[in-house]
Amino acid sequence: MRCLYLVCYDIASPKRLRKVHRCIKAYAIGGQKSFYECWLTASERQSLQKDLYGLLNESEDRVHFFQLDPRLEP
Repeated sequence: MRCLYLVCYDIASPKRLRKVHRCIKAYAIGGQKSFYECWLTASERQSLQKDLYGLLNESEDRVHFFQLDPRLEP
């Protein structure tokens, strides 16, 4: 089952920002700037989180996943 997530990020380095943006856009159905909506299964969410956290500098960058209303349809 897929759930709708809002994935938000704030990345300090332009190089890391491009990599994070590319990674999230592969899953995104829409969004703008640093906020993207993504329909993800549990395993896709885990995979995306793992990929993103591998790109981040934890002392400078932030990525947040917010699960949105489950009543929305893909």
